[in-house]
Amino acid sequence: MKKTIGILISSILLAGCASLRSNSDEGGPIDPRVRAEQEGELKKAELAFEKQNYNEAEDLFGEFQAKFPNSIFYQRAQFGRAKSLEALEHWSEAADLYRKTLEVTRARQPQIAAQALYHISFCYENLGDEARVLASLKDALSMKEHLTPEQAQAEIPARMAASLNRMGQTKDAEQYFRQASQGIQQ
Repeated sequence: MKKTIGILISSILLAGCASLRSNSDEGGPIDPRVRAEQEGELKKAELAFEKQNYNEAEDLFGEFQAKFPNSIFYQRAQFGRAKSLEALEHWSEAADLYRKTLEVTRARQPQIAAQALYHISFCYENLGDEARVLASLKDALSMKEHLTPEQAQAEIPARMAASLNRMGQTKDAEQYFRQASQGIQQ
């Protein structure tokens, strides 16, 4: 009898823990006031970025992360912070944050992961690392359903063509230039 009760209690606890974990990991329901507060904080940072106040935006995204370390919007803030660093031409720091963002978002937030792959390619390009430029663009293209049509059909093929051309692979570059041209027409 004690064993049966123990198993029953263990099963209930495990089921409860599993449901709590999936809600927090997947961005399940949160208190609407908390959501509104966090979205408001993010909007301030995103507005600063839109106004090209990149230092302020980077600070605001970092403050958000410090204030809400368990937020469902944490990775969105980290991505915003990386974009701010990229805009400030802090290529290595931005690439590092994009990599960290990718590790966490690839499975659960693929839209952020796809954009991080796309943006990290600019950092690698400015760092002169053509192999990583090409690899990140190929990875981004493999997630094309999470990119804008312009990015997937024209921008990424054009950037891949340019990267391959810089690497001396003109035959492959021509193929991607044609693909980019078709994407522009679409």
